Amino acid sequence: MPNSEITVLTSPEPRIEDILDPDERLIWSGRPEHGLRYFQHVGYERVANWSMLAGTIVMWVAWAFIASKGHRIDTLYSAIFFGVVTIGFVAYASLQADFRKFKLNNFLYFLTDRRAIILFRGRNWRLATRLYCVAFDHAPFYPYEVVASKPYPSLRVGTLLSENVVQPFGFGLHQPGHSPLAHKMTSPAFFDYISNADDLLDIIQDLAAKDP
Repeated sequence: MPNSEITVLTSPEPRIEDILDPDERLIWSGRPEHGLRYFQHVGYERVANWSMLAGTIVMWVAWAFIASKGHRIDTLYSAIFFGVVTIGFVAYASLQADFRKFKLNNFLYFLTDRRAIILFRGRNWRLATRLYCVAFDHAPFYPYEVVASKPYPSLRVGTLLSENVVQPFGFGLHQPGHSPLAHKMTSPAFFDYISNADDLLDIIQDLAAKDP
């Protein structure tokens, strides 16, 4: 597992010199290329939305059957219940979209000759806005991988031993496109939704292999 380091930057608009060490060379920088807008659903968020849509359709088809066969009071109560559930689905999907949009719009990624770096602007437990810098040294035996997703894949660049390590973020590095099981034991870190993930994977593996 690559060595990880988490630092909090005091400057609201840091210079690249505040992020990199003096002898470190920047190779690439970027940010997520998808999921930045409200309706750009990603990963498991898309699965959840389609599931809720299917459930809503099934409910109202069932209500039509109840309305045609049941008593008026049964029709009214079922309509109220199905309406509340539908509103709940819409509210949940909206909150997920807002959360994902906020998170992905506040990520910046840096690849250097020594490390993969994720810079995130978020609030700590006191609701104060801070810049958090999570860095992972390139490691020759770490299982880097490109995780397929539409329209762009994500690149796994490191792992933190516990989600608790990044609680100053409030929710760690997790965002709705990740598997709900991905953060139960360790917390993987990704360059999310970048079109050149395969090229970056080759670069990281080459750099890790050269590390003495």
